[in-house]
Amino acid sequence: QLDSPPTTSPTGIGGADFYYRDYSKGWSDGTCTNALPLPIQVTPAGTYSTEEECCRAAFGGQVTNACLCSLDVKPTVCYEVKTVTITVTINAPT
Repeated sequence: QLDSPPTTSPTGIGGADFYYRDYSKGWSDGTCTNALPLPIQVTPAGTYSTEEECCRAAFGGQVTNACLCSLDVKPTVCYEVKTVTITVTINAPT
């Protein structure tokens, strides 16, 4: 008997070739993943070819943008814009 008997179907290294909503997190912290093994809730209709596509479809309207901001290439919505005012005083000789 084998220590690790073969599975009924091959499993890839590094994750599935599609992305799905990570149901282990709440809505405001939610992200997408391609982790294996798949959770029981994943159906073909809930899978996406890219992580960004998954975020936009599964978390559209997410106020925190947690999913989009978890991407390797983040959209501009993930960067905080700050306005800074600089005052310079120059004392010139008279």
